[in-house]
Amino acid sequence: MSDLQPTYCLQQGSAPLLVSMPHIGTEIPADLRAHFVPRALQVEDTDWHLERLYDFLGELGASVLTPRLSRYVIDLNRPPDDAPLYPGSNTSGLCPTLDFAG
Repeated sequence: MSDLQPTYCLQQGSAPLLVSMPHIGTEIPADLRAHFVPRALQVEDTDWHLERLYDFLGELGASVLTPRLSRYVIDLNRPPDDAPLYPGSNTSGLCPTLDFAG
């Protein structure tokens, strides 16, 4: 990436609870956009409503970790070796080259 913006946001809470929302990021850096198909640029596999669904986390004192980048740039809940999370299921990969529909 050519910019120096942080890749994530950490909202620090007061309780010993950390919640990660790895698929709410929507940004695709300009230097990567030309390599994406139009459908991927729509970032359709984003978890669009998780922030609203979990808006009570602040009341619990939880810290919340959210990415800036789309899961199409890097999928933050995939293991470093890119092993499938669920045997026999479709996987998009650590640095996805396919969407969940294949």
